[in-house]
Amino acid sequence: MESATQPYLSVVIPMYREGNRIAETIYAIRRFLDARAITHELILVDDGSDAPTRHAAEQFSPFIHLTERRPNRGKGYAVRQGMLIARGQYLLFSDADLAVPIETISDFLKRIADRDIIIASRFLPNARVQGLTVNRRFLGRAFNAAAAVLVGMNGIKDTQCGFKLFHRAAANIVFSRQTVSGFGFDVELLVIARKHGLRVQEIPVVWTAGPQSSLRIFRDSTAMCRELLSVRRNLNRGQYT
Repeated sequence: MESATQPYLSVVIPMYREGNRIAETIYAIRRFLDARAITHELILVDDGSDAPTRHAAEQFSPFIHLTERRPNRGKGYAVRQGMLIARGQYLLFSDADLAVPIETISDFLKRIADRDIIIASRFLPNARVQGLTVNRRFLGRAFNAAAAVLVGMNGIKDTQCGFKLFHRAAANIVFSRQTVSGFGFDVELLVIARKHGLRVQEIPVVWTAGPQSSLRIFRDSTAMCRELLSVRRNLNRGQYT
C-alpha cells in the first residue's frame, strides 16, 4: 500500500481462480505505474478463489491490499467492494488478465480531466481486438442491444469491457447505488451515471483475449438478462436517485 496520503490512482482487480496469472498482472501494473511515478494503491478482491490464487497474491503483501470475499458472490460484487474502499483521486477497475494493457491508463488519465468516467471499448472504430470468438462478439453485441431496449442504454457500443476509470466523485455516486452482483453490473453503473448526468466517454482500445475466462457464455448471458430486468425495475421504482 501507499502512504497515508491519498494516492493518485487506485486499481481494483476482482480475482476468481487467477492463480496462474495474478502475479504477472501485479508485476506489470506496479512496474508501469512506478516507472511513471504515479502514486497508487492496488486492491485485489478475492471473490471466493481457490488457495493457489490467494497464495499467489499474498506474496506481494504489504504492497497490495488483498480483500477476501467468500463465498463467490460475482464480479460485480467484488468490484463494488474494492471501489468502495479505494482511496485514490481516480479509480480504475481492470480484469485480472489485463486484456486491456495497463499502459492504456496513461491515455485515460489524460482524457478524464473533463469527463467523469472513461470506459474501454472493443467495438468502436480503431479498436484492435485479438482472440474474441465469434460467439462472444455476437453475444456482446446482442447484450448491448438488449440493454438499449430494456434500460435505454443507447450510444454505448461496448458496456462490458473490463477496464473503466472513474473520477472519485463519480465512483462514489455509482458504486454506492450499485445492486447487481454478476456480470451485468457494468450496465447498471452506466445507467446510474446517466441518471446523475455524469459525463461518460467511450474509448477504442487494444484488447487481447486471455487464456481463460470465468465467463460461462450461455449460463451467464441468461443471468445477465435477468440482471437487466432488475435494473429496469430499479429505474421504474426510482431507486437510483
